[in-house]
Amino acid sequence: MRHWPTSVRWAIGGDRLGAKDVVEIKNAIGGFKYKHKISVLLPVWNTESEWLQRAIDSVLHQVYPNWELCICDDGSTKHHVPRILARYQEQDRSGRIRIVSNRKNSGIVKASNAALSLATGEFVGLLDHDDELAPDAVFQVVGLLQEVEADMIYSDEDKVDAHERRFAPYFKPDWSPDTFLSNMYTGHFGVYRKELVDEIGGFREGLDGSQDYDLVLRLTERTSKIFHIPRILYHWRVVPGSAAGSAVAKKYALVAAKRAISAALMRQGEVGTAEDGNFPGWYRVRRKISGRPKLAIIVYGGSGKASLRQCIDSLERGVRDMDCEIIASDCGYESRKPSSRIHLVPIDAMKNTSYSEIANELASLASSCDELLFIHDDVRPAGKEWPSAMLEQAQREEVGVVGTKLLRREGVIENAGLVIGLDGLVGYPFRGLCSDSDGYFGFPNMIRNCSAVSGACFMVRRALFQELGGFDSIHFPTALFDVDLCLRAAKRGYRTIYTPYAPAYHGNFAPVDRAKPGDQEQDCFRERWAEILETCDPYYNPNLIITAPGFLPKGYVPLEHPSSHPSLEALLSVYYSRPDLQNAFPIGRGRFDQLVGWATTYGTTVDPARDALRPYLDEYRSLAKLYAQLRQTKKLKT
Repeated sequence: MRHWPTSVRWAIGGDRLGAKDVVEIKNAIGGFKYKHKISVLLPVWNTESEWLQRAIDSVLHQVYPNWELCICDDGSTKHHVPRILARYQEQDRSGRIRIVSNRKNSGIVKASNAALSLATGEFVGLLDHDDELAPDAVFQVVGLLQEVEADMIYSDEDKVDAHERRFAPYFKPDWSPDTFLSNMYTGHFGVYRKELVDEIGGFREGLDGSQDYDLVLRLTERTSKIFHIPRILYHWRVVPGSAAGSAVAKKYALVAAKRAISAALMRQGEVGTAEDGNFPGWYRVRRKISGRPKLAIIVYGGSGKASLRQCIDSLERGVRDMDCEIIASDCGYESRKPSSRIHLVPIDAMKNTSYSEIANELASLASSCDELLFIHDDVRPAGKEWPSAMLEQAQREEVGVVGTKLLRREGVIENAGLVIGLDGLVGYPFRGLCSDSDGYFGFPNMIRNCSAVSGACFMVRRALFQELGGFDSIHFPTALFDVDLCLRAAKRGYRTIYTPYAPAYHGNFAPVDRAKPGDQEQDCFRERWAEILETCDPYYNPNLIITAPGFLPKGYVPLEHPSSHPSLEALLSVYYSRPDLQNAFPIGRGRFDQLVGWATTYGTTVDPARDALRPYLDEYRSLAKLYAQLRQTKKLKT
C-alpha cells in the first residue's frame, strides 16, 4: 500500500499520521510478503540534547517495526551525549538500538563506517544526528520493495527550524543522473542495499562532508535499480552552522564534493572537470569536446530576411573557430560578405512548407556533419560558450537531445527546459524569472535531465536524428515536433539534457509563444504520449502544480488557476528563489498574510526584487487589507 498524499495535505499539516492512518498502515504491513529489515545509520558528535533525542525518537516512532538503529558516538566531548545514548539503549527491550563509541573524534566518514559495521539489515538508511524521519518513512520504503527490486530508494524532503516549523519542501524528480552530477538532489531519505554498499567499500576516506554524495556516485555506477518515493519522509534541521541553513556553512564539504565528482568522471573514462556551479552546493561538469566534430546549424522559422540576416551574422561570430556550416532557407538573405560556410536553399526550390518539413529538408543537406543544431531564425547567441557547452553534451553516446536557456532581451527566462503535462500538454517552467535566479532549487541554472527541450535551439547527433527518422512532419507539421523527437529518443534510452551555459536570446527580443498546435496535432500528441500525460513527467513531481509557472508545491497556491493571477505568480516566483524569505515567512500551512505584508512594505520598495513586484503593489495592498479583515473576524488564525 502506497501512502503518498499530495503536497496540499503537506501544506496544511495533513501528512502527519492520524490514528486511522496508523491502522491502515499496520493492516498493510500484515499483508507484506517481504518484511525487510532497514538499518538506520546515525553518526553522532556533540549533538544538542533536544535534537539528538528528536532524531532518535523519530526512529522509535516508526510504524513499521522491522528496523534497527545503528549509532556511532564519534568521541563526543559533551557529556550529555553518551548519557542520552546509554539511556535509550537501556530502555530498548527489543535490542534494536546498537551503539559503538569512538574514543576520540575521527570524522564523519569513520563514524559512518563504524555505524555501518553494526548493520544487519538488508538495506541501510542514513539519518543525520539533528534531523527527523517521518513516522511512516521506513514503511513507505518497505512498501515500495513489495513492488520493485531496488538497490536505492530516495524520497522527498523538507526543512524544519528550531521551532518545529516546516518549510522549503523539495519535491524531487525521478532518477536524473546528470542532475545528480550538478547537485546531490537525492539527499534524504536515502536507503541503499547493504550488500552493494559493502561491495563498494562503504564510505570513502578523505571526503568528509560529502561522503554520502560520493557513496551514491559509486553505488549508481553499479545499478540502475533506483526508485523515488514522491512523499516527504525526512525533515532536515536548520540550525546555526548546519548545511541545511547554508551550503557555505561547511566549505570543506563543497571541496570534497568536487573531488567526488572528479573521481566519478575518471572511473567512467570521461574527460572533464568538476567546477563550482552557479550557486554554493551546485556544480558544473565541464566535459572536453572530443576531436573536432563538424557542426551543421539548421536555421528555420520564416521571420523574414532582416531577421535571417541578423541571425546568420550572429551565428558566424559565435562559431568562428569551429568546423561548421550554416544551412538556411533563402528568403531574400543578402550577406555582407560571401562565405563558403553558408548554404542557402531558395524557398521556391523547397518541396515543403511547414516548419518540421523545412527543418527535415535542410537537415538532409548536412550529410558531411556530425552534429545538427536546429535554431529558429529569431534566436541570437548570448554567451561565450555558445554552442560549445551544448556540443560537449551532445557528443555523449547516452545523450539524445541537448537544449539551452533562452532569454528575452530584458534578461528574463523565456525557456529553461519543458515539462510534459504542464498547462495541459507541454509547458514552460521558470518563464519570466531573472536569468540568474535559482528558481526551484537551482533548476534553471544547472545542467539537468528533462523530458524535452525547445526546438528553437537544440542539438542532436546527425546519426541519431536519422535513426529516429527526423521530425514527424506528418503528425506534427507546425508544433510539438521538437517535443515528440525528444520523447522518441527517450523511448530508445537516450537522455535529453538542459544546459544553462550556452544561453541565447529568442524571439526578436520579445516574448514569443510556441507555434500553437492544431487540434489534430494535440490529439495525436495526447494519444502517442498518453502514459506520461496521465501519470507525471519523470523529471517533475506529482506534488507540484500542473499550471504555469510550474515547480510550485500545490498546497502553496490558494487559487485554482495561479497563472491567471500574475501578482501571485510574481510573488511566489520571488519567494521560491529566496531562501531568506522562506526562512523568514514559512508559509507551509497556507499562511500568506506575512509574505503579502512584506511585499507591500519592502518587496515593492527597497528589496532587489522590487522591479518584478512593484507593478502589483495595489493588488498586494488589497490582499493585505483582506487578510486584516479576516483576522478581525477571526477567520484567519494568528
